[in-house]
Amino acid sequence: MILPYKFTMKRKPLLFCFFIIAVIIFTCNQLLGQVNLTVRVNSGNSTTTCTDGFFGGSPEPHWRVQIAGQGYTTYPQAGICYTNPPNTQYNETFNCANNYPANLQVCLRAFEDDGSFCVVSQSCLETNCQNFITPAPGNSITYNLSVGGSSSANVNFTITATGAFTLPGGAYNTICNAVNLGTLNSNSILGNNSLSNFGNYCADNIGEPNPWGGDNDQGVWIQFTTGGFPASVIEIQAQSDPQNFGDDIDLQLAIYESSNGTCTGALSLIKDEYEGLGLF
Repeated sequence: MILPYKFTMKRKPLLFCFFIIAVIIFTCNQLLGQVNLTVRVNSGNSTTTCTDGFFGGSPEPHWRVQIAGQGYTTYPQAGICYTNPPNTQYNETFNCANNYPANLQVCLRAFEDDGSFCVVSQSCLETNCQNFITPAPGNSITYNLSVGGSSSANVNFTITATGAFTLPGGAYNTICNAVNLGTLNSNSILGNNSLSNFGNYCADNIGEPNPWGGDNDQGVWIQFTTGGFPASVIEIQAQSDPQNFGDDIDLQLAIYESSNGTCTGALSLIKDEYEGLGLF
């Protein structure tokens, strides 16, 4: 889909700086940066003051760990039941830095297991949940968590982040980092809409205008400045998936004029254009 529109210059022939915000997604999967976040339960132990209920018997202390609300894993193994550490209990991949969690909640439970074969029944239950800071990509952090009371437990675990967020686009996510196409003189052309260079799959919309009345989640800022004698009509064209990666989108374009010719000036909306859902 190609989305063109024109706007007419009706001002004196001075220098004007324009900013275009275009919602364009770059979909070449080979360039997607990813960070894999894992939590490895290294070791742990538990004790309890309780016994096996009415019939007595030796205590059967167990401990359980839950990470990011994904359900409890029971430790240690008893016969063929449950799990022995070390064990990688959590494993998630994040494509975008703005989706990468700042922390993970880890919950530790200590209890006497009064259940039947491979079925947990928790008595004298004690629980402690805490949030732990996640490491920067390429790093790992080891933590300890404990819980006490009628039952007690300790767990040692390591949070590891491998990979990197390398998707192009973050640099021009904000207006002050706009792609600068340079000076547009009369009877000249800037840019190349046959290339998929300007995508922002991992963008956010913090402080972004929404000229269409909806969310601008993946906008790309592009900047150009008119020459001393700009043409009376300027035409802008954007193309969805110009290199046929196979993922067309609905393009949205808006052009703003800066009051002082910089990214910090007041923005005046000149024109916007939006092809609705499915209008390819």
